[in-house]
Amino acid sequence: MNIRILTCIFSILLLISCSSDDDTPLPLVLSSGNTITDFKLTINDEVFSGLINQNDKTISFNFVGAELSSLVPTIEYSEKAAISPKESEPQNFNEEVSYTVIAENGESNIYRVIIENRPLSNENKILEFSVTDSNDETLIATINEELKIIEFDLINTDLNGIIPQILISEYATITPDLETPINFNETVSYTVTAENGDESIYNVRVNAPEIETISARYFNSKWVYSNAELWISGKFLNPQSENFNLYLTDGITNFNLEVLSSESYESLNTRIYNLFVKMPENITSNDNYKVVYENSDFVSESIDAFNISSDNIPVVESLDKEFYNVDDTVLIKGINLTEQLAIPNNGSIFLVDDCCGTLYNYQLNQEKTELSFKLDRQVYGWTGPVERTITLLGDARRVGQTVRTNFGSTRYN
Repeated sequence: MNIRILTCIFSILLLISCSSDDDTPLPLVLSSGNTITDFKLTINDEVFSGLINQNDKTISFNFVGAELSSLVPTIEYSEKAAISPKESEPQNFNEEVSYTVIAENGESNIYRVIIENRPLSNENKILEFSVTDSNDETLIATINEELKIIEFDLINTDLNGIIPQILISEYATITPDLETPINFNETVSYTVTAENGDESIYNVRVNAPEIETISARYFNSKWVYSNAELWISGKFLNPQSENFNLYLTDGITNFNLEVLSSESYESLNTRIYNLFVKMPENITSNDNYKVVYENSDFVSESIDAFNISSDNIPVVESLDKEFYNVDDTVLIKGINLTEQLAIPNNGSIFLVDDCCGTLYNYQLNQEKTELSFKLDRQVYGWTGPVERTITLLGDARRVGQTVRTNFGSTRYN
């Protein structure tokens, strides 16, 4: 009995001893996780994920014109780790922001949030505008950036259904779009919108009239009397255009011009018109008369101006003959007749006055109502009969009235 009791006690003690050895506490292992695995920013209800580089410990974003001054990120990072600053705190991401991730064991990583936030572009220009003509040749339009006007000339080509080639500012958009066929028979407007929403409107004008040259007819002079004939030349100055109007203006009063005759010719992709006109009788003196051409779609004003005098106008009332032969004397009657006149012949303009002694035998009476001169052989020319013009020239060679007569049937050899 006693032996059994002792055996049981020994066994219990042995078990207790073994149990005490197995229950020795294991060392505590803390987590070393300290990485950011996801980083998001929400801007205008749109969620953006950053690009995480675990080697460089950077988080990168690329934005355009974003508002970054107060954003609360959404961050996923290692379990049991802590992060500073807290992900719930709003940050100004206009500057670099750093986040420190501290593992359970105290080890840390520092992540830098780097954001490229390019400002929205305000560029909204048409940089180049071109079309292809009927010969498959490319025509580059002229762009007036200040006036936002684009012009090109294109004849002998259907202007309806052209798709131009247009180069615009980077990041901008354009309407109508680049694939839309356009009817250029009338002015077309293009709107270029910058990335930031700013707009520019360009007007495209095809075959726009342009006054290029103004002068007295037959003479390169803008000093004229009010009864002189004028020459107006330029692109697409078609007198048959709808609602055509041509006038002189001093900026206050307009004086319509009467087209006596016109001619035109093609030059490359342009049609040039020469208009020969006369002024109204009621025009007043002014040293700054511009010429204006108008039709239903366009207005063109000359750069140069006429100096026009309506005072003491020389007027031809009659010539003594209808036909003149070489060495004939031409007798002109009128009012305020001048001391010089001009006769164009064979590409030259002959000035006729009393400076050459007996060559022309130029005579002007004191009242300036009669003048005469001899029709010298070089002025007379080669063949006849042919219509010639005689133009009166006043002080400083101001161009006056032009009359027409015939140089007769005798040929000078």
